[in-house]
Amino acid sequence: MTRHVLILDDNRRRHPTLQKVAAELCPGATTTVVLTTADEAKEELGKHSHWDLLLLDHDLGGRIFVAPSDPNTGSEVARFIREKTIKFSRCILHSLNPYGVGVMRKELKGLGPVEFAPFGYGKMR
Repeated sequence: MTRHVLILDDNRRRHPTLQKVAAELCPGATTTVVLTTADEAKEELGKHSHWDLLLLDHDLGGRIFVAPSDPNTGSEVARFIREKTIKFSRCILHSLNPYGVGVMRKELKGLGPVEFAPFGYGKMR
């Protein structure tokens, strides 16, 4: 059975670390890295009704502390997941934007387990 992992983070320097985390948490999975936009993530997410692991950042496009109402954020991706009722086995929000993470958690509530592990602060395991 194919296992699906989606990594959303616009910072290419983080990708190797996030890919290692994904490989440890979901061995043998097909990993998709989405580089910069919420639209790319939504397009990928729409390809499957269930994801084994989501690693989601909030602030995209090289920006920091972006308002959750902005259309190019992890909050927009979380709203899409809710609207399309996309299920997941585990979701880790690794953004350093606490307000954005709060909005994402609210949007994802009840769809699957959601954890908060800001990138660079402790382990994402």
